[in-house]
Amino acid sequence: MKIVTAANANYYDHLLRQIVSAHNNLDVIPDVFDLGLTDVQVDALGMMGVDVWDKPLLTPEPGIGYPSGYRPKALHKPTMLVEYCDMYDEDVIYMDADAWVARPFDFPSSGLGLTRVRDVIMESYWGTPMEEYVGPYHSGIVFLGKGCMSFLLDWEKDISEDLLPSDKKSMNKAATAYHVTELDEYEFNSRTMLPFTKIFHSQGPVTR
Repeated sequence: MKIVTAANANYYDHLLRQIVSAHNNLDVIPDVFDLGLTDVQVDALGMMGVDVWDKPLLTPEPGIGYPSGYRPKALHKPTMLVEYCDMYDEDVIYMDADAWVARPFDFPSSGLGLTRVRDVIMESYWGTPMEEYVGPYHSGIVFLGKGCMSFLLDWEKDISEDLLPSDKKSMNKAATAYHVTELDEYEFNSRTMLPFTKIFHSQGPVTR
């Protein structure tokens, strides 16, 4: 099992917690795509045994015309994962840098595994410009069992062709053509620490 994430300098403190928690609970050291880490941070990660990858060169830019107050920040995600998964014939977990492993677990799906956005959240956006950007699945934690490359390529293709793409919007469109193992949000992508939470997902960068 592999874990991969991506981070800039503002997420470095979160990233360190992810690395330590994944190593302690799963005996896995995450690989990291560099989205703007400092040279000192990259050197420190290297001394910890972390493999740091360059951000993919061909990353789409956000368009003009998104709902007010919204601008996607993770359009690199599918291209990054295509590059990464092409290198490894293993189960892969993508985790946002501000997520960390709360307790040990086995890889929970045989193929694509996603956590579903709660109905109450989905319903609150019905009929609004943000509806298509909300769900039905989260894109911050993605379980990619062996054989998920075609899904990743479809996700990447949708982002490249959509005039107003987001990583979550395009991921959900691509996922409609595949079997998805639906995972419990409170277990694998929780913003509340519960006794059964395996992946805790905090909120946003650390700014100084």
